[in-house]
Parts: sequence; C-alpha cells; structure tokens
Amino acid sequence: PLALFFLSKVEFGLWAVSLQIVNYLALIDLGMGSSIARILIDHKDQRDNGRYGGTIQTGLLVGAVQGGLILIAGLILTWFLPDLLRVPPGLAKSFFWLMAGQTLIAAASFVSRVFGQVLFAWQRLDLHNYAQVVQLLASFAVLWWGFALGWGIYSLLAASAAGWACNTALSAWICWRLRLLPASGQWGAISRVQFRDMFGY
Repeated sequence: PLALFFLSKVEFGLWAVSLQIVNYLALIDLGMGSSIARILIDHKDQRDNGRYGGTIQTGLLVGAVQGGLILIAGLILTWFLPDLLRVPPGLAKSFFWLMAGQTLIAAASFVSRVFGQVLFAWQRLDLHNYAQVVQLLASFAVLWWGFALGWGIYSLLAASAAGWACNTALSAWICWRLRLLPASGQWGAISRVQFRDMFGY
C-alpha cells in the first residue's frame, strides 16, 4: 500500500517484474546454502586443526562463485530484457537500473550469507531471526524515507540495499561478539574436496 500510494501501477509492476527475474536467478543456489550450514555443523568443534575455519572459507568461496554467476547472468539479461519484455521506452532506463541494482544485491547476499550459516551451525537461529527483523525494519524505514524525498521507484532499490547491509553487519557482529568465528591461526585453508562436496551435498 505504501508503494502504490507513491508509485503508479506501471512503476510498481516494473519493480515486481525485475524482482521476480532476480529471484529466478537466485535459484542457482540449488540447496547449496543449506549444505554449507550442515557441513559447518560437522566441523564447528574442530577449530585447532583449521577444519572449521577452512570450511567457512570454502563456503564463502562457493557463495562468491554463485554470486558471480548471478551477477554475470543478471547484467547480460539487463541489456536484452527491456526489448524482450516490451518495457515502455520511458521506463526502459528505470528497468535497467532496477535490474542491475537488484542483481548486485542478490550477488552480494550470496557472499554475505556465510554469517547466517555460522549462526545456524551453532544453533543460534534466534539471533539470525532477530537480524532479519532488523533488516525488515531498516528496509521499511529507508523505503518510506526515499518516497518522502521523491526518489520514486528507486526507493525500493535503496530499501533492499539498506536491509541487506543491516542484516550483514549485524550478523557479522553477532558472530564476532559470540566468538563463533575462528581465532587468528585457526582459519585453515580452502579445500578443493570440500568445495566439491558442498556442490554435491
């Protein structure tokens, strides 16, 4: 209702379409996010030998690869979709930036989700849920603020970016504060075997 108060139905529809396309791109996950969290459980008590830290780094690399694929695919589609979907010429530029922005945020979220996976491994879903609540509140506040400033359809993009940033920062801080991350000298190394296992779990 807030968005439809400030935007036309056509503008809101443009946002909805771009968001759905990026959500389809995010299906590249194929359950790997859950597999990383599950594998972390097996190694969270193996800090001294570096297995836990190595698993976190390998999971981070998996997320980066997935995020990179989403970014490449999204940016390629950004150039062709306006014509393919017959976006009105006056809205083609807005659609381009919405797609590019949403693709970038989605790619970044694949990298930053490692903090949520760590919280899951340590059975702190309560804190993970609190971080998501903060994300929703931050997104809503920035959305309303953006509309009030006249940002129009880009307010939705700013809200998504603000929500992702708040969730990532808070989740990272929680992991650091509770000492759920390996100490110096306990990070181990990225494992090719684990990288393959995470993709095939």
